[in-house]
Amino acid sequence: MTEIRWENPPSTRGGRYTDWNALLLPLMEQPNRWAIIATRPTSMSAQSAAGGLRAKRSKMPPGRWEFAARQVDGEHRIYARYLGPHEDGA
Repeated sequence: MTEIRWENPPSTRGGRYTDWNALLLPLMEQPNRWAIIATRPTSMSAQSAAGGLRAKRSKMPPGRWEFAARQVDGEHRIYARYLGPHEDGA
């Protein structure tokens, strides 16, 4: 008989869950300054995450944002910067 292993099943969403809202909040204290907010195992997954953020498919703080994905020294990075409130003040 196989040994029993107790473990919760992984999410059916695929990939890993990232609390983008929590990662982005500190950037609001330094507008216009780029920061690395996450890394991913592949260039494709970094590009996908940055694209999802640009499309606002995740919960994130209000305002205008920029996102980029770059490979630096073999590391697939996701960059972000807060540009300020929306034109209407939100």
